[in-house]
Amino acid sequence: GPLVFMHHANGFCAGTLGLVASGLVPRFRVIGMDARGHGDSSKPEGPAAYTWPNFSADYLAVAERLVDGCGGGRIAVGLGHSFGGTAALGAAAQRPDLFGRLVLVDPVIPPPPAMVALYSADPERAARLARLVEGARRRRAQWPSLAEAREPASQQRGGFHGFWKHPSARSDKRLLAQRLAPGAEGFGRECDD
Repeated sequence: GPLVFMHHANGFCAGTLGLVASGLVPRFRVIGMDARGHGDSSKPEGPAAYTWPNFSADYLAVAERLVDGCGGGRIAVGLGHSFGGTAALGAAAQRPDLFGRLVLVDPVIPPPPAMVALYSADPERAARLARLVEGARRRRAQWPSLAEAREPASQQRGGFHGFWKHPSARSDKRLLAQRLAPGAEGFGRECDD
């Protein structure tokens, strides 16, 4: 069937899109990728390796290989969640002919330089941004057991409220907030840097 190429959100891995993929498989060929530094992908050293252009270039390179491996044509649907949506959008900006459609779920749209300057000049906006960054830095990375890792996710409010009560989500270990790997101190995020 037509090809759907999926990219996950930051701090997650391709396996977290398992429920979406399983719903698409009857009609589509579905491929997901782990971004650099996430899941099973390589983890290049240094912050210069983790830039928006690099993530978009990676998505584009994999998309081109997929299309070549299928004998040409294009990706029917480029699907990206959050930072994955941004990577897909950057790839499609470089090669619009390669993608039939994009589905961008809550994409991060980097602000134009003028807006960055505005945020830097306004102490209240700068403080709000600093709180978001600090919240991401404090995100928990270790749990004593899989059951304890699931507990915070089951208590979420907003868009994910009730998600973890769905039978598929409860039984699919890939759908923990991120894929977890056993370690010396319990279970840790496989995508943690």
